[in-house]
Amino acid sequence: MHRILVVLLTLLSLPVAGQSTIAELHARGSSLEDLIPKGWKLLDSTTGDLNKDGISDLVFVVQGTDARNLELSEGPGMNTVDLNPRILGIYFGSSSGKFTKQVQSN
Repeated sequence: MHRILVVLLTLLSLPVAGQSTIAELHARGSSLEDLIPKGWKLLDSTTGDLNKDGISDLVFVVQGTDARNLELSEGPGMNTVDLNPRILGIYFGSSSGKFTKQVQSN
């Protein structure tokens, strides 16, 4: 019975092992480049005063760059579909010029 349970648990964990891991965005930084994890690319960003303190805040979306997560679409045109995970980051600015993470949405 013990062996069956071990085999079952091992088989159930296999799909999880093949999934990409989501990076943790840096907690603080002075620029957008400081905040993006290695191996991730910037898709878009914007600034604005989100918390109404008179200091510019930062919002951006990054995406992983793992080539194993690219798949050829079988639809018209045979385009490549990028299945890499994306992260939304929201950072509040400070008077010192640094940004502090408020939200990371995977």
